[in-house]
Amino acid sequence: VQLSVEFDDAGTRSLEADVIDRSRFDSVTTGSAPTASAIRIAGDGLVTYVELTSNKSLTITQQKESEDFLGNVTREDETFQLDIESLGGSPSVFNISEDGRHLFVGTQSGQIGHWDLRKIGNPELRTVVREGHAAITALDFVFGDVTLAVGTEEGGLSGWFAVMQNEENGKRLARIKTLRPMTSAIQSIQPTRRNKAIFVRDAAGHVSASHMTTERSLLTLPGASGIQVFGISEK
Repeated sequence: VQLSVEFDDAGTRSLEADVIDRSRFDSVTTGSAPTASAIRIAGDGLVTYVELTSNKSLTITQQKESEDFLGNVTREDETFQLDIESLGGSPSVFNISEDGRHLFVGTQSGQIGHWDLRKIGNPELRTVVREGHAAITALDFVFGDVTLAVGTEEGGLSGWFAVMQNEENGKRLARIKTLRPMTSAIQSIQPTRRNKAIFVRDAAGHVSASHMTTERSLLTLPGASGIQVFGISEK
């Protein structure tokens, strides 16, 4: 949605909203239904769409238009199925960085994979690490898009960060924080847009908040259970 300010002949100001069709994505999977999808639109025009299906395959579409100084427009449009064999388990959940250039995938057997998507149509697997043996059930980025918050089927909560190993192997995901666990499977993680806090809901419908940097428990809703959905304000 693109907003613009308009003035009529009397000088009265109004706000106009135009809906712009940036990209269209048709499901390219056959024989299995999409179970989750996400889209990111970066500031430079890169559009990334990821789809997880019931047969545990991941399909990625990347689109980008660029214009040279003569006004010639070049469009890149790639759709491909991600090679997940190196994960060592079936995908259970995924998330994409805000700029659409990094994909993280959690598995049903506790692995986390990180793909670099900066080369359109040519993803690079950067690392696969094991959180534990419980299924990964939730992934989201702490404010700043650097630390990855991870939730498991057993209620575990942790923070992961790309740490430099050595010049040969480069950066590798490492657990840097362990938060107070929940009583059942983590079903959703919502980061604030103000600090490094995250709000979490588990399968029993409990909601709590923790600060990733300090590992402090900030809030547990007293007596609350059975919560199916929740939201937090932008700040």
